[in-house]
Amino acid sequence: MAELAYTARVNKALLSSHIGMNVRLVGKVTLVDSQRGTAQLEASDKGTVFVKVNPDSLSIYTSGPIVELVGTVNPDLSISELAGSVVQFGERFNMDIYNQTIETMQQYRYLWGPS
Repeated sequence: MAELAYTARVNKALLSSHIGMNVRLVGKVTLVDSQRGTAQLEASDKGTVFVKVNPDSLSIYTSGPIVELVGTVNPDLSISELAGSVVQFGERFNMDIYNQTIETMQQYRYLWGPS
């Protein structure tokens, strides 16, 4: 059985400690620029995150308010989305509870991260 790669769940505040790493981010889509292939998301901690969108998943960003993506954190703290990694969460996802979960996971990283 192949081992799955670990991807940390992050909010905006945690991006700076994950530069060059793959992460998971849940955010509310606030702006999509299809000409530039970018999206702006409001992360669970209310911070703004810019995403370089894979062209194949652009329609997911425009069809739902909350998405989860997997991508690589760039030095400018934007995220380059990995192909096929975006999931729509719909409208009823509670971002505040999710952010509390991320903060708790940071307190107990040894339970969630690679050993």
